[in-house]
Amino acid sequence: MNSKYSFDSIVLILIFLLTLNSCKTTEANNFPAIPQERIGLNGVTYDQNGLAKRVEKALQEDPVLGAVKDKSKIYIGQNGNEIILRGTVSDEYIIHKILYVTKKVEGVTEVNIEEVKIR
Repeated sequence: MNSKYSFDSIVLILIFLLTLNSCKTTEANNFPAIPQERIGLNGVTYDQNGLAKRVEKALQEDPVLGAVKDKSKIYIGQNGNEIILRGTVSDEYIIHKILYVTKKVEGVTEVNIEEVKIR
């Protein structure tokens, strides 16, 4: 057989390519996914309070809530996927709006508003 490559060379190249491909797959799978409640504001970094920060950002960016933020004092905490809200708001509509926006944030499974009061 008059070929440019020997059988041994071809086998070595195939082994190399298969090994290289399997290394990429293995390497990608070695990194555990960040739990949804720990994903930071930029969407890729780990943050212990990531969910609470993402909820806070969503509330600040909401046009209605952004306009009344000075009138309402709300503390945003988290326990896993649960968001815990404490403080005072100006009226019941604001509570409903906060609940609506908070529940839309990816990773929120529960919202506790037991300590939110209307003044």
